[in-house]
Amino acid sequence: MNGLQEMSFSDQIKHLLGDYFGHLVTRTYLVEKKNWSYLIVPCIIVISSFGINFRLGNDFLNSLYRSLFVGTYFGLGNFIAFEIILYQLILRRKQRQNVWIWELWVMAFIGFTLGYGLAYVGNKWVFTIWESDVTLLLVLDYYIRSIPIWFLVCLVVFSLLSKKYLDQELEQMEMLNHQLIQHFYSKNSDFEKQTETLGSVESTSELSVSGTSILIRDIINITVEEHYCRIFVKQNINVIQEFSVKSTLKYLLNQLPDDRFFQVHRSHVVNLDFITGIKKIHRTYQIILSDRQNTLPLSRHRISEVFPKIETYLNIKRRENNIRQETG
Repeated sequence: MNGLQEMSFSDQIKHLLGDYFGHLVTRTYLVEKKNWSYLIVPCIIVISSFGINFRLGNDFLNSLYRSLFVGTYFGLGNFIAFEIILYQLILRRKQRQNVWIWELWVMAFIGFTLGYGLAYVGNKWVFTIWESDVTLLLVLDYYIRSIPIWFLVCLVVFSLLSKKYLDQELEQMEMLNHQLIQHFYSKNSDFEKQTETLGSVESTSELSVSGTSILIRDIINITVEEHYCRIFVKQNINVIQEFSVKSTLKYLLNQLPDDRFFQVHRSHVVNLDFITGIKKIHRTYQIILSDRQNTLPLSRHRISEVFPKIETYLNIKRRENNIRQETG
């Protein structure tokens, strides 16, 4: 019996909701898909508004006229919520690269509410959708009647959005895992062992820790615990030595080459050369280290930075190996 089946019903609901709303989508992906959502969502609101108007006894043309303008106002409200509030005020100002699914729901609800607010104001000053003396209570009635349709539309749109993004992310992860395994075996081949003895800057650079000099290339990962950092260093194939130093993770990270070391979690920095894979367990991601036994947590919001970083690093290593083989 798996973990989900062992939970109580309420815990299962909480887990599923947490799993759904806990998804992150990159800003780049959202920008690629935003024009599609700006078009399709207002169209569905037009259809639902038409159905409501027609059921209330309005004729076909009158219902179509009203629903088209409601869709236009809704599209404008949606545009303000996402383009101005989300993209400009939140993402750009805070320099964020990721958006939570729950934030998309909040923005969609703001856009939906703004749309009906604009429709109420526009009915008096721009285009008459309802009677000129329409009351706020009547507009509120239309608004409430539309909420179930809006909810279903957002549920479908955001579910498809997150599923496509997750599929794309998993596909990228599989490709990276394949490249990481190849790099790991290549790095440990006889040829690579010989080239490691070359007196390059990368091979001889050291980090001084508590009076002890550590080859930077041998540092596997660094983990912070309270005010101390634990540095794990590879001594040989089966031996890993640990050093403890009173320091901040940020300070140590600044002493290391940024093309080789990356902070994958607020408490962990890893040497990209010792990563052999990435795995996903439910909502969490884990970095698999070269001993194939130890893992490090990978923060969800760092994935959009980690994947390209690993890919760039592997490409550099691949080019270096090709050059060495050509000149060897």
